[in-house]
Amino acid sequence: MIQEVKNFITDYRTTAKFLLTGSIGVLIDNGVLYLLHSVLGVPAVLGKAVSTESAILLNFVINDSWTFNKGDQPGSKKDRLIKSNSIRLLGLTASVITLFILYNRLNIDLLISNTLSIGLGFIFNYIMESYAWEMHKK
Repeated sequence: MIQEVKNFITDYRTTAKFLLTGSIGVLIDNGVLYLLHSVLGVPAVLGKAVSTESAILLNFVINDSWTFNKGDQPGSKKDRLIKSNSIRLLGLTASVITLFILYNRLNIDLLISNTLSIGLGFIFNYIMESYAWEMHKK
C-alpha cells in the first residue's frame, strides 16, 4: 500500500487533476453550505453534512471519469461510488466536527470555518482515495 501511495503522489498529472477536482469540490461545498444555512436557515451542522456529501458525489463523478480514469476501470461505477463514499464519510465526519467547533463554539466566520474544515480532511482523503482507486484495479 505504501508504495502505491508513493507512486500516486509522484504522478504529477494525476495529482494536479486531483487538486483541481478538489478545488471544484470546495466551491460546491461552500456554495451549498452558504445557500442552506445563510439563505434557507438550515442549521450549520446539518447544512455542512449536506454540502460535503454534495461535493463528495461531484468529486466522485469527476475523479471517476477524468482524474483516475485510465480506460481500465474495473467493477461497476456503483461499486466504485460506494467504496469512494465510504472512505470519504470519515472525512465528512471530521469536517462536520471541525465546523461545529470553529463556527458554533469559536464564532469564526461560516465560510472560513468551512474552508478550514475541508482542509483538515484533504490529506486523509487524498491518501485514502488514491489507495482506493489503486484497489479498484485489483
